[in-house]
Amino acid sequence: MLKYFNIIRAWLEPGYNLIAQPPPGYDPGDTAQREGMYAVGIELLYRLGKCSEEEYEFTKTRYNEVLIRLADPFNDGFIRRYPDPAYWGGQSDRLSRDQAIPNVVAMGFMNRKRLSMFFWGHLKSRALLFMTNTRNNWAWPPHDPRYDAKAYKWKLPDVTLFSFWAMYVRAFNNYLLYPMLVFLDLELLGSVLIKCFWYGRDRSKNDDLNLQIELLQTMVRMPTPVSKLAVWAYKKYRPYPNNSLGATNVAQACLNAYFRNPNHPGPKLEEVYQEITKHYFED
Repeated sequence: MLKYFNIIRAWLEPGYNLIAQPPPGYDPGDTAQREGMYAVGIELLYRLGKCSEEEYEFTKTRYNEVLIRLADPFNDGFIRRYPDPAYWGGQSDRLSRDQAIPNVVAMGFMNRKRLSMFFWGHLKSRALLFMTNTRNNWAWPPHDPRYDAKAYKWKLPDVTLFSFWAMYVRAFNNYLLYPMLVFLDLELLGSVLIKCFWYGRDRSKNDDLNLQIELLQTMVRMPTPVSKLAVWAYKKYRPYPNNSLGATNVAQACLNAYFRNPNHPGPKLEEVYQEITKHYFED
C-alpha cells in the first residue's frame, strides 16, 4: 500500500505527474522543491520504520524518474523547476537555492550518481557559489506573448556558500571532510538565529521548509556540536506562527501554517512530515 503517495496523489499535475499546487491551476513553479522534499520525507519515514519497503522502493524509482524529467538540457547536471520549457519555471535560468536544497539532500539519500552530476555541474559552471536563477520568477521568456522586458531583467542569482557546501559533504557522506563541518555549520546556526529572533518574530512568517530539511539532514548524517546547537535553538526559540492548527512542535506548526493556507493551499506535505517532526523536533 502506498500510504504517503496517496496523500499527495491529488496534487500531481497532469502533464508530467509531478507535485504542483492544487487544481484548477496546477501551478508547478515549486515542483522541484516539492519533489525533493517529498523524497527526503520518505527516506526519513523509512528510517523510522513508518514507511513500508514497497513504498520506499516505489518512491526511490519514481524520484529517479523525476530527476530525469527535471534535467536541465542547457546546464549539465543541474535540474529545472519544471520540465516544460514553455513555462517560465522550465527555463534554465530559474533554479533557485530553495529549489535545489531538498534535492541535494534527497539525491544524497536516493541517487548518488545524480548528486555527483549536480555537484560537478555546480562546480564547473558556478564554482559552487551561485545557482542559475538569473531571471525573476514569473518572468516569461521573450518568445512568449506574456513577455515583459521589465520583469525579465537580469538579477543576481542565489548565493550558495557554507551551509550549501555542508549539505554536499553530508550528502556524499564524506567523513574525511567532517572537520570542515564545524566551521561550515556556522551559517546554518546563523540562519536559525535569524528565524528565531528576527524573521520568526513576525507570526505570519512560516516558510521554514528548507531550513527544516537542512536541520533534518544534520540530525541523521554527521551532526556536529554547531549543528546540534542549531537544532536546539530552533526547537526552543523559533516562535510558533499563526494558524499552526494544533501542532505540538514548531516544525510541524510551520508546515501546517504553510501548506494549509486557505488563500494558497499546497500539496499535503505537512501530513507526510507529521511523524518526522514528532520524532525529530519534539523533546
